[in-house]
Amino acid sequence: MTNKFIEYFKTVDPLERDETTNKPVYKAGDIMKEISNLGKMLDELVDLEKRVKKDMAEKSTIRAGAVEGFEPM
Repeated sequence: MTNKFIEYFKTVDPLERDETTNKPVYKAGDIMKEISNLGKMLDELVDLEKRVKKDMAEKSTIRAGAVEGFEPM
C-alpha cells in the first residue's frame, strides 16, 4: 500500500491539464489535502495495530491449557 502512495505522489503533476477542457487534472489544494491526510491515516493504522496486538494477547492461551498463576507443589 505504501508503494502505491509513493508512486501516486511521484506521478502527480499539478501542471498537467485535461486536453479537452484545459482544466488541471490534479488541483494543488487536493494534493495538499491528500498529503495532510496521510499523517492521520498513519496514526489510525498504528492505533489499529496496537488494538489488534492487545486483542491477540488477551485471547492467547497458555501452553497445554495451563492456568496462569497456578504453581504445582
